[in-house]
Amino acid sequence: MSYVTTDTMMHSVAAGIAVDIAEEGFDRVSALLAGIPGGANRAVGSALARAAAAGKTVAKRAVTQEYAISSSEFSNRTKNINNIQRGSNGEVSINFGYRGSVIPLRVFDTKVDRSGAYMARCIAKNIVAAGLAEKCTVALAYAIGRADPVAVDVDTHLTGTYSDKLLEQAVRCFFDLTPAGMIHTLQLNQPIFADACNYGHFTRANLPWEQTGQAGKFAELCAQLDHGDGGG
Repeated sequence: MSYVTTDTMMHSVAAGIAVDIAEEGFDRVSALLAGIPGGANRAVGSALARAAAAGKTVAKRAVTQEYAISSSEFSNRTKNINNIQRGSNGEVSINFGYRGSVIPLRVFDTKVDRSGAYMARCIAKNIVAAGLAEKCTVALAYAIGRADPVAVDVDTHLTGTYSDKLLEQAVRCFFDLTPAGMIHTLQLNQPIFADACNYGHFTRANLPWEQTGQAGKFAELCAQLDHGDGGG
């Protein structure tokens, strides 16, 4: 059994592994290591330490991808947590993870205000292109330490074929609104900004946030939600 948790107040990412060892298996290991004092417990501890090292690699990859921070920046600003615990009932467990101070926004690979503006533009254009509204305004709100937006607001200015609430639900289901998701969807890690240096970042047909290729699938999802059989 394993788990991963994040604690934004304590500025930590922690995970744990609980390993259940069959009694006959432990007896066999004990017999093989009988000549080594505490050999069985040492072997279990070593196995847990190796599992923790692998788990921390997975956790680190998940955090750096989710929050769009480089692996080197993450490593430089955190330290490892690695605690082996032995219970009175013989259970052995290990808690592992990372802990550090507050990471400044400037080290992240995206500025969520700019990325969010691009994404909101993309969403609004796809809603209109899908024929779901004659005009549309989309607002996204984010909080430090949270990858998903704390608010998604869709306003079709009374021109929508569905309620604004349903469209907001569909937007959350259909689009990846995390920083990493926006970078991937809009190709924000590519050298595409030269064309936007003059005359603004919007209305240029070649830029990713101006594309409406997702309109059809988004309209299908809205229809499913309207009939109550989609959006899980």
